[in-house]
Amino acid sequence: MSDTEIPVTPNAVTFLHHAQKDIKVVKNGFDWPAFFSPFVFGLPHLLRKIWVIGGILFALSVLSFFTPAGASEEDMIVIAVLSLGVGIGIGIWLGKNGRAHHAKSLLAQGYEFAHPEHELTKAAKLKWGIL
Repeated sequence: MSDTEIPVTPNAVTFLHHAQKDIKVVKNGFDWPAFFSPFVFGLPHLLRKIWVIGGILFALSVLSFFTPAGASEEDMIVIAVLSLGVGIGIGIWLGKNGRAHHAKSLLAQGYEFAHPEHELTKAAKLKWGIL
């Protein structure tokens, strides 16, 4: 499959793995699956093979099921509200940076930009911090 056969996707960057003949498309903008990742055991990150972030989110999700010994009902409510607030904060950060994490993960897996000289690709590389 040649690079010229791969169409340019509007508002997205296309990645190509030559050996596997596989194509992945990473959209620009807020990453909603990454936003919800802290609340679903890091599953979106694990499915994208972003192991470190997915593993940390999985571990934090499992740890959230354990309660401190002797905690009162009021303490548990405070802990739940704080956990929700931290989860939302992490989710917002992941949503803003999730596309960059996904793109960098694909590059580490052997994918290449299908259209490295296209303006959308250049803009995304700059935004994602990929040189």
